[in-house]
Formats: sequence, C-alpha cells, structure tokens
Amino acid sequence: MIETVSRTLQMNIKSKSGRNQGGFSTPDFLRSDLETVRQLIAENLTTGHPFLDTGLRRFIDHPGKMLRPTLLLLSAHMGEFDSAAAHRLAAAVEILHIATLIHDDIIDNSPLRRGTTSIHVTEGLRQAVLTGDFLFTRCFRLTADHASPEVAKTLATVVGRICESEIDHPSSSDVSLRAYLRRTAGKTALLFLISMYMGAKESGCDEATCSTMRKIGYGIGMGFQIIDDILDFAGSEENLGKPTGNDIAEGVMTLPMILASRTTGEIILPYRGRWMKNRNAEKIRRKVTESGGLEMARDVARRYTEKALADISALPDGRAKTAMVDLTNDLLGRNY
Repeated sequence: MIETVSRTLQMNIKSKSGRNQGGFSTPDFLRSDLETVRQLIAENLTTGHPFLDTGLRRFIDHPGKMLRPTLLLLSAHMGEFDSAAAHRLAAAVEILHIATLIHDDIIDNSPLRRGTTSIHVTEGLRQAVLTGDFLFTRCFRLTADHASPEVAKTLATVVGRICESEIDHPSSSDVSLRAYLRRTAGKTALLFLISMYMGAKESGCDEATCSTMRKIGYGIGMGFQIIDDILDFAGSEENLGKPTGNDIAEGVMTLPMILASRTTGEIILPYRGRWMKNRNAEKIRRKVTESGGLEMARDVARRYTEKALADISALPDGRAKTAMVDLTNDLLGRNY
C-alpha cells in the first residue's frame, strides 16, 4: 500500500506564481544543485544564433518540472557525489528532454508548450526541427565531457530507442495493451531510466545499485506517462501548460481508451484527426470516463509506482532514499 505523503512537512520549489512546479516536492538539500543545473541549461540554450536563441528563450524563462535532473541528482547522492559531473549530466538529460518536447510538438501539431506558443508555431517547422537537433548535440557534448564511455554509449542507445518510438507512434495501427506499453517505455520511461542510471553509475555505485536505479526509473517513468495520459482527459490546460484532448483529436490510443474499449466491448478505431472532425471527441471522453477507463488506468499506474517503491525500499536509508519515496508518491497523486 502506498503511504500518504504529508505535503505540509515538505519544502517545495515554487514557480514565479508561487505554484509548486510539476505537482511534486523537491527536498531542501537539492535546491542549490538544481539552481546550478538551471544555470547550466540556460548557458547551453544561449547560442548566439538569433533564431535558436529566440526559440529557446521560453525554456529558460519557463524551466518546467526539472523532474529528470532531480532523479539524476538523487541517484547520484546514493554514491560519492561529484557535484561538477552530476550538475552537467543533469543539465544534459534535461536538454535531451527539451529536444524531445520540441519534436513531439511538431509531430502532434501541439500549439502550446509550458503555457507559451510552441516553437514550430512561432518560428516555423524548419527552425523547430533544427532547434531540436541542435539540442541533441548539446546533450551529447555535456555527456561526452563528464560521463564514462559506458554511460555515453548507453545514452546513445536510449536516444535511438526514443526516436524509434516516435517513428512508431503516429503511424502504428496496433492498439493492443502490449503495443501501448512498448511505446510508453520508449517514449518516456527510458529517459527516466537513463537519468537514474547515469547518476548512480557516475557516482561510483556498485552494479547492483545501478541495476536497481534502472528499475526504479523505469517504474516511475511508466507511471508518470500513464498519469499524463489520464490528465489528457481530465486535467486542466491552464495547469498542465499544454492543450488537453490532443490524444483524442489525433487518434492516439492511450491506456484509458484501451481499457475502456475492453470494458465496453467497443473498439475505438484510431483514425488520426477524424475523431475531432467528426465531433466524436466529447463522446469518446464521456465513454472512457463512464466505463471506468480513467480509474483502471490509474490502477495500472499505481502498480508501476508500487514496484518502484518496493525497489527504492531496498536502497540504503538516507535523505536521498526518503526523497525518492516522497517524489514517487507525489507523481502518482497528480490530479490536475
């Protein structure tokens, strides 16, 4: 059973509006580390090229959840913490994440990102693609300078798998649960996995601990994406910083729809772009909700989260372990 987190006893990193960023609490001992990571990200997103700097400025002004850097730093604290290396690797994984967001927005034709207009809308498709590609180079440069060859090779493999998942996703006609979980692993969980693995590996943790970190990252990442898919139905565009209902409009079969289809005995065919055009989006949203698709999906997210918590429980006691438990519970409890 997942224990309840007392948020009143936790210190939160606040956004400029005072709202907790990303719906999870960040421990006090990471505050200065994360501020350094933000500065490194800002430095690497400032290039001197006018169209790159214009497009990337929004990611400096709106740094987002910083979830993956947080996980990397927490895993690095399980070993001999090397602040210089950990900060740069944390910046690298966040820059990689930003690159994937830019490409995701292009693929999904999403007009908003973090509450502002997406790069491909303001700067054009060509500039957006080149900006995402440029960020991949910045990520690899930071990693090459501060990671072991083994970790750099693993990161390259993960990036390849993420790209394969994006190629697969929009054109796939396979709406099975297995296909969904495979795409989710490639789209989201692998980046969580590599963040925690890199932090542990580069801080000198033994192979058993590094393996545990990979499993924890995978479990957290799978749960996180499933909750994201639920919020596409039930979340607030204002709080999420991106449009809701995109998956329905684009004909993307996510877990709530797959599970709802199983319950109702109806097959919702993923005709991209036709659901909204045919004014079926609200009908689909209602059917998924009424059939219990959202609650069933949350149960699946809970199982991934409970597995991650079980793996965390095997780690040595300390503030990093406690923070992992709190963060994992917080992510499962997102409801906006």
